[in-house]
Amino acid sequence: MRLATLLVWLDAGCNTTNAAHQLYLERQTLHKRLARIFALLGGDLHEGGRLLRVYLARWLAMGRPQHVRTPRVGT
Repeated sequence: MRLATLLVWLDAGCNTTNAAHQLYLERQTLHKRLARIFALLGGDLHEGGRLLRVYLARWLAMGRPQHVRTPRVGT
């Protein structure tokens, strides 16, 4: 459940309203889940570049989210 919550939140662009809607949760419930996840990961993901590291780890482990476009080169 924690991993799914984190992945949906990341794929929602870290937007808690959109992620809560996708997970059929109230925003407050999602905030509580994220607080537990952040504690397990060593603190607030918005500090010290943690969010980038978690997002890159997700990307490397599972592939890029569908909404991310691959940039065109040379056009």
